[in-house]
Amino acid sequence: MKTPILIAACAIALIATPLHASLSQGEIPDALRAAFVQVELFSQSSGGESPARTLAEDLRAERPTITAGYLVAPDLVIAPDFNTPPRFVRRWSVGRGKARVTAHPIAWAADRGAMLLKLSKPLPAAARPLEFVPAEDTALSSCFSVKYTADISGRTIIESLAQSRWYVSAGGERTRPVPANSVIVTDDGAPIALALADTLPADDTWKTPWSSWPWIYEDDCKARLEKLSATAAAALIHADIKLRPLPVRAGENAFSMSSRAADDPSAKPQPAIILSPTRVLVLAMLAPAQTARLENVTLRLPGNATVNARFVASVAAHGAFVVEPEHSIDAPLTLPAARPDWTALRDRLLLTIDLRLQGETRLARAGITRILSVGYGSRAVIGPSFVTPKPADPSDTLFLFDLDGNFLGCPLRPRFTSTGSTIGSAAQSNRAQVIAASSLATYARESRGWADTNNVPRDEAGERQLVWLGVDLQPLTRELARAQGVAEQTQNGTSGGLVTKVYPGSPAERCGLQPGDVLLRMRRLNSSQNISIRPGNNSSFTMQMLARANQQIPENMYDRIPPPWPVADSPLNQKLKEVGAGKSFELDYARDGDFSTVRFTAEKGPAYYGTAPESIFANCGLNVKALTFETRSFYKIPDDKSALIVSRVVAGSRASVAGLRPYDLIVEVNDQPVTTPDAFSETAKAGGKLRLLTRRMSQTRIVTLDIASDDDPPLPAPASN
Repeated sequence: MKTPILIAACAIALIATPLHASLSQGEIPDALRAAFVQVELFSQSSGGESPARTLAEDLRAERPTITAGYLVAPDLVIAPDFNTPPRFVRRWSVGRGKARVTAHPIAWAADRGAMLLKLSKPLPAAARPLEFVPAEDTALSSCFSVKYTADISGRTIIESLAQSRWYVSAGGERTRPVPANSVIVTDDGAPIALALADTLPADDTWKTPWSSWPWIYEDDCKARLEKLSATAAAALIHADIKLRPLPVRAGENAFSMSSRAADDPSAKPQPAIILSPTRVLVLAMLAPAQTARLENVTLRLPGNATVNARFVASVAAHGAFVVEPEHSIDAPLTLPAARPDWTALRDRLLLTIDLRLQGETRLARAGITRILSVGYGSRAVIGPSFVTPKPADPSDTLFLFDLDGNFLGCPLRPRFTSTGSTIGSAAQSNRAQVIAASSLATYARESRGWADTNNVPRDEAGERQLVWLGVDLQPLTRELARAQGVAEQTQNGTSGGLVTKVYPGSPAERCGLQPGDVLLRMRRLNSSQNISIRPGNNSSFTMQMLARANQQIPENMYDRIPPPWPVADSPLNQKLKEVGAGKSFELDYARDGDFSTVRFTAEKGPAYYGTAPESIFANCGLNVKALTFETRSFYKIPDDKSALIVSRVVAGSRASVAGLRPYDLIVEVNDQPVTTPDAFSETAKAGGKLRLLTRRMSQTRIVTLDIASDDDPPLPAPASN
């Protein structure tokens, strides 16, 4: 497309006058210098967001972002494309010397990183457009590049292109390196062409006049974006995720529960892509512990319609899962069969949809961008970058399309299952990378080969199933790490754990671990990425509180007291559970100053305190649980003996008034050994007073508990603190 302005500019270019100056000596012809201008972008925040990288720094410093531009007509300037969404631009201006005029972009080059700015009025007479000369027979090696830096020094860099260096791609394409954003001139200073990129092709296409570049003008760009927005509205949707409430762990308070809930994906709708009429990809990073609680997925379709969907499978490589709607839905996107050549798309103008949610409002902003570099992402997947310096993508929500609206790629976060402190968790710091749209077609087919079979919804029993190594660990300190000779291996005790117990029949026993060993790190078999080992919180404080006979524990703290024993559902076992039972690991450990490595296979463990049978006596404010392997070990109760553990005491209840406290043992009821929570319930059904033989740490005492009958009303719920 050509405008009358461009045609007039071409006419000017034909009336070129040779410029006599010695470029090799650093002399720049005045006619060339007169076309150098500064392009200034004054940025702004938008919707609580700041622009990316350099623009954000300049915004904080209250200064414009400046680049060099070249006057190509009295009111037209060509400059590098800032690659910035318009909502972050307050205004543009073009200046030369002290003169400044406002401007705005009117076109973008489709095949190179250039934009065309129209000035509100011509610059002063000292500024003159470049007058390009035809140079069909001029070789690049006989030319010079002249690059205006537009920095505070106003420097201009002159470089002779009389060189034999070539860049040759893997496919054999040859290019010549040149300074980016420069003017290519003859040896006497006459302009031939503009070079916006840092390379030029081997043929003469670099001599194409700027007016003949494939420009995308405002109206054309707007029409393409409107068409893309209509497609995106039907294909890029949101999904509501419903999870079961977080299971309450022993001693967990409201603060720790809220910190665990911080990454809960059910707090807001998640973006989703309709892959086919029967498959939808939900872009949510669900860790196995979260997927285990998944109860329902509801898809938000255009026109405020909704449809329930059934879980199909989690994607093993990325933070996403596939669902099947309960009835077929429209699938307006066509998934390409071939992977795009990201390198060939470098600097090309592309269309984008920035999909996100603001409160309950779906935002799908259409825009334009360019791939500025191509590199390796996670698992050596080649992908594009949009902003320099790295990391590449300023948005984890950018969906990529070509100028014809063909789907190129979408943002997916890589899922790491063998490294970091939170395996597969949404808390991981890894950012999304653009994955080729052709790869998504795999997820519309059978799940074999791409699904994570461990990351699936489970019932409550399956959700709480223990996967274990079979050890109790004590946290290290700086002094303990030095005494064990592992200070360097554990960063002075900030990681690693001292084995205090090895449970019989466990994987730890079978692989030869012993009390006194220091576990350092582990990794999946055949993986080089380490998983750090960190024990849970030390329970010594609880033991000290419970051991003091006269220790008064405030009633409002009853539900916040952590158990005095090492919890079975420890951070180590939680990591093993996220990877999955049946998976093999290598474990590095230290014993008496020597370092060794063993292999073990994570297994499903026995019932533990969190899954122990429990009886609830609402009328007297008491919960009791059966003994499990770790509580028997802590209280030193052999398998042929029985007792119950007080798992909850409601503040102000009959149980609290009687003097019962969390983690007390009930050894006898009415002078008879107590066996199970159900047996205790049967004894308590008649109501009246029960004579309990209890034990708190090493102290034994008799407690008389007045049990209300089933006909008595239950106690009111305790007031929240």
